[in-house]
Amino acid sequence: EVKKFPVTFQKFPGYNSVLLTHRMLETIITRNEPTWKSALLNMKGVYLIVDNYGGNMYVGSASGDDAIWSRWKEYSKNLHGGNVLLKKFVKKKGLDYCSNNFQYSILEIFHMNTPAKDIINRESFWKDILKTRTFGFNRN
Repeated sequence: EVKKFPVTFQKFPGYNSVLLTHRMLETIITRNEPTWKSALLNMKGVYLIVDNYGGNMYVGSASGDDAIWSRWKEYSKNLHGGNVLLKKFVKKKGLDYCSNNFQYSILEIFHMNTPAKDIINRESFWKDILKTRTFGFNRN
């Protein structure tokens, strides 16, 4: 007889220590992991998605009411979150490749009352720093 034990996920490690594979992100979102959901619902931010195999990066931001949680929920479902270049990449490489190689981290966090324009400006700053418009998945 096989005993079933509840599988728990690591507690939210703090915004400066977030480093997730796509599979981990899917697990967190699917299970509504409480410490993760609370943390990601209550902080807006700028985040980074990296293709660990190819090295391409995407810088995105979350400035809406459901903060980082809602943006990452989209990525957990479709791997591209609506981004045009990521959509093309996922279509070209396939879901398995992207699920096995995408990694998520947070570059900068903002309080919920931070104006969207301020977050967008910081997103643009990170795109400049990381050259993701030239070498990555960012267009704008």
